[in-house]
Amino acid sequence: MALGWKVEKYSFRKGSLYIQISPERGNECKSDLDCATGGCSGEVCAPKKVAREIVTPCVYREWYSCLRLTSCGCYNGLCTWKPNPEFEKCLKKHGIDPSKVIKLPTAEIYIADYGKEKPSEEDITELKALFEELGISCAFGDIEFKTETTDAPVGVVDPYSFDFKEALRVELEWLKEKGIIKISDEDIKAIVEVAERGKAGYNSHIGWYKKDGAYTWIPYDESDNPLLLKCIGKPFELKLPEGKIKLPQTSTTTTSTTSQQTESICGPGLILGLLLMARLFRK
Repeated sequence: MALGWKVEKYSFRKGSLYIQISPERGNECKSDLDCATGGCSGEVCAPKKVAREIVTPCVYREWYSCLRLTSCGCYNGLCTWKPNPEFEKCLKKHGIDPSKVIKLPTAEIYIADYGKEKPSEEDITELKALFEELGISCAFGDIEFKTETTDAPVGVVDPYSFDFKEALRVELEWLKEKGIIKISDEDIKAIVEVAERGKAGYNSHIGWYKKDGAYTWIPYDESDNPLLLKCIGKPFELKLPEGKIKLPQTSTTTTSTTSQQTESICGPGLILGLLLMARLFRK
């Protein structure tokens, strides 16, 4: 982004600074059809049932012209004017804080300044500029910093500071170099681009799946028609009943008897065993 931050979805890195935003989803709406505009100038976006009851002063504000750059709809479970760079830029031009117009769900914000006892004035300036760019400058006033010194156990990584993409890239390149896997540099690059913390397990592991009719490296849950999987326990086992099969006696010679018993075990005895198995499977 323009301010020099490295952005990965809801995480931001710059120098010793790291920010992780974990938004929570609202419950006002499920689609744009659940939302509508209200107010004298149609300047308010709210749930459809509420919008028709909203009454505002019939005074036109210049920033209302910015509304043509967006639309009222469902965003993260909330009815709001949908954010986009042009709309937010227009609001700022008219002196309006985007967070006052664009409703966002509550979120947990984690800020770390690694290797320092407290953020420097320069770090504070960087953070304020980022929060303003994101339209959440109002949240910065309530932030309190505290110093923590931690010694991570061997083998344990800090999920906020650890670079999962870089770790995966190094691992894949090592496996390729040792001849353990055959994979192209283009594939490694594509896998690393979609990699992030938590992309593992049955429903979100990265693989060669079809999306929009074409195969590509993506998490499983983003593929066409994924099935939700869940491990519910150990596979069941089938066991044959215990006991012995009693075969009829014959009056032939010892040599013949041994031969006939051998034939019985390989013939009818085997058939009986197969029938028992079939009954068990039908259960």
